Amino acid sequence: MNVLLITWGLAGFMCALYIAVGIVDLLSVERRQRREHELRTMLADRLAGNLDSDGIRETLSSRWIRRHPMVLQSFARVLTGEGMRRLQMDADEAGVTDHIRRMAGRRSWRKRIQAAQLLRYLPSSDPIVRSLLTDRREEVRARALDSLDPEMLARHADLVIHACDATDPATRFAAQQALIGGDDRVAKALVEAIDLAASGMFSAAGVRTVLAAAARVLDIDVANAVASHQWGGDVEQRLHAVAAMGSGLCEGAETRLIAMIDDSEPAVRAAAIAAIGRLGDARKAAVIGRSLRDASWDVREAAGIALTRFGPAGLLILRNYTDDTDRFARDMATEMLGRTSLGERWAA
Repeated sequence: MNVLLITWGLAGFMCALYIAVGIVDLLSVERRQRREHELRTMLADRLAGNLDSDGIRETLSSRWIRRHPMVLQSFARVLTGEGMRRLQMDADEAGVTDHIRRMAGRRSWRKRIQAAQLLRYLPSSDPIVRSLLTDRREEVRARALDSLDPEMLARHADLVIHACDATDPATRFAAQQALIGGDDRVAKALVEAIDLAASGMFSAAGVRTVLAAAARVLDIDVANAVASHQWGGDVEQRLHAVAAMGSGLCEGAETRLIAMIDDSEPAVRAAAIAAIGRLGDARKAAVIGRSLRDASWDVREAAGIALTRFGPAGLLILRNYTDDTDRFARDMATEMLGRTSLGERWAA
């Protein structure tokens, strides 16, 4: 009986303890959320001119910088121009930038990650920026790359390019995204990086990362540099080359894309056909029509969709293939005609 009472007593105590811990945790979360909301409100009032610098300085210099770094990081991500410059000045006067520099110099890599998250509060010329971009820990480098603004990216483009060849996938991805978000000042650095990649200075993963970023940059020189990899041995390289040529910025893009319709990889053939369709030259309809007989369903579908983009000329080619000797070509042509109201009337 005593054992039973003790057991029930322990069970009741554990239940009460579990409930108490849950309540304390809930109150802690609510308190943190309330304080974060207050900080966001104060920062918004400061940017709107409804709060003077003294009012925000006391808040920024408090322990909030250590407890709620994500609030400041979120503002840094969305603000540009005068708003960001004002917040940088307030943060500098409040000692936030000094706190970031101290965290960046700590032995704890987690502290350095916190510094990297707040990188945008530092001047682009600050040595700490370069230090975090070359940190020995991949996690710190990736977070620093993710926090770069266009000014920092332009100043440290060489380090970002170098990070494209990192062994860590997260670092390579962060470098790629940073380059995509840059302005025309990184175009020259990208062209140089593509030349280095072509000369064998980068690993295969590094080449893919550089080309993936460059293919999304709307610059003539960059697009032509990416397109030069159209006969690369790596499938992804050729796909990035197709994407660059499909932007319409490359010289002789359609002629070069037509040559890639005979690529050994179905994914490349389909991408090249889709790019030609987006460029919209109806004179290429007959050439695209031949791909309706391709062995790959993806390629045939890409050809059918491209032909529908060419208007009446493309629909006429599709109509002609409804009686083709190739069963797959007939099926795809019929399906594509059925997808368009004009085609349905033609097929009736």
